[in-house]
Amino acid sequence: MFTVAVVDETGKPVANVGLVLVSRVCRETRKTDGSGIVKYEASNVDSVKVKFESPKAPAKAMEPVWESRPATPADEYLPPSEDALAVMSRPAAVETLDGKPFTWL
Repeated sequence: MFTVAVVDETGKPVANVGLVLVSRVCRETRKTDGSGIVKYEASNVDSVKVKFESPKAPAKAMEPVWESRPATPADEYLPPSEDALAVMSRPAAVETLDGKPFTWL
C-alpha cells in the first residue's frame, strides 16, 4: 500500500486536494481525506507516480486556511526531508528563503 500525505507549510494536513496516482496497472484521481491522506493499493505494483490534479489544486485547497491566518514566517516552515516535496503556492507570503530576501524575477 502507498500512502501520500499533503500538508501545509507547518505540517498540518490539507484536505480535499486532488491527486493523480499512476502505476503500471492504472491511473486514478483521488482527493485527500480530512487527514490530508490518500491511500493507494494495487497488486504487483512497486511504485506510484503522484502529481496534483491541476497546478491550482494546492492553492485552491489552501485558500480558506490562508484567508483565516497570517502568513507563516519562513523560519517556522516544515523542515525539508527525504519524504517531503515542498510546493510553494502562496508567493505573497514568502518574505525570505534561507534567511535572505526573496525577489520574484
